[in-house]
Amino acid sequence: MPALPATTSPPPLAIRGIDLLLHLGLWVAVLSHPYVELGLAVDLPLPGGRTWHADAPLVDLAALVLLPLVLARSLLQRGRADVATPPPLIGAPGWGLLLLAALVSLTNHPEPTAGLHELARKPLFAWLAYGLGLAWVVQALGPGDRVRRAALAGIGLAALVSLATSVGRFVAGDGLWFHSLDGLTPNHKTIAVCLAGWTPLLLHWARGPRWGPTERSPTGLARAVTALSLAAVLASASKTAILGVGLSLALALPLARPLAWRPRLIAPALILGLALAYYAPVLLGSRTMLDAARSRHSLNERALTMAKAHPLVGAGIGMSTRVEMVTSPHFRINGVEAHGALQKVAGETGLLGLGGLLLFVAGAGRALRGRWSASQDKTGPAAPIDLPTYACLATFVVLHGQLLLSTELFNATHWLPLATCWGLAWTRTEES
Repeated sequence: MPALPATTSPPPLAIRGIDLLLHLGLWVAVLSHPYVELGLAVDLPLPGGRTWHADAPLVDLAALVLLPLVLARSLLQRGRADVATPPPLIGAPGWGLLLLAALVSLTNHPEPTAGLHELARKPLFAWLAYGLGLAWVVQALGPGDRVRRAALAGIGLAALVSLATSVGRFVAGDGLWFHSLDGLTPNHKTIAVCLAGWTPLLLHWARGPRWGPTERSPTGLARAVTALSLAAVLASASKTAILGVGLSLALALPLARPLAWRPRLIAPALILGLALAYYAPVLLGSRTMLDAARSRHSLNERALTMAKAHPLVGAGIGMSTRVEMVTSPHFRINGVEAHGALQKVAGETGLLGLGGLLLFVAGAGRALRGRWSASQDKTGPAAPIDLPTYACLATFVVLHGQLLLSTELFNATHWLPLATCWGLAWTRTEES
């Protein structure tokens, strides 16, 4: 007599309730994550008659709520054979070293208490709330339509906002300069950089994700959102975002063997892209772009000055926006964040922190490559880049490639897509 197929009992009511809250929280987080100024602020009384003006982006508040919920869900499901193991904490050795370097850097910080708050609020919070909490939420809810539809809604809305504001800039005759969007972001280009980071997953969803050997999902919405996103990035005039999209396309096309796998082709293309980005102000004759290039040079000079002063542990976590250079023309850049993760980490936490960041990228990237290899072992050699795990790996590569030029190291615009690709990489691998 043939054996009956194995069955699993339905999840208890408590798990269903938590899943409903996780789903709702995921939508709030994804819809709000491109907008760093969309948040809540409240004045809290402190002992001695002082007041603490507390404020946080809405996406961070959503992630903060989701963290204990998904941990409770994991505890309630402990021991169930039909429940997948949650993803490991992303890049733990490397990020742990970065946190240690940030802590040691407080010895050089003029206000150690403020530096400790910066440490807890930025690198520690991002790692736990997104690298652990959000990634576990994605893995718990994925890989079906729930995560994908929420992501497409958030990306599509951001693309529409970016496109609409770009039209206004060009109509006003100032399309190349950055513009603040009141209540959303101090620089419209941060939305474009966020959109570019999602591009590998968007391209995968637009082709029709395969969560099983034959299963394909409808692609009409994904294709429309992908087209909107690419148009928004181009209209934003953000060189970082445009380079990010270019890298995404090189990692995804052609399907048989992507351009990024061909060193003889990708190396000249990268050199040409960087050269065009560097000389764009001269080629276009744009004073606006030239001023932006000079500002970036000043920011790099400041980071180098900070690193030289404290090469091992840096000038202190968070000091990139506090150090003021008084030599013309560099004096103008105090209060502006470093435009590049390497510059920021080297200036604030020195070689120790820089080593931690590089170890984080290498370790997490190796883990994602391992997930992709495991998926190929289960599905065979056909079209390995068609696997969702490859899209997750490509997203990781693009996100960290953009960090070479962007200010998003500890922001949700970087960490939410990162957590999404990390969580999806550990989702239903037996069917990937």
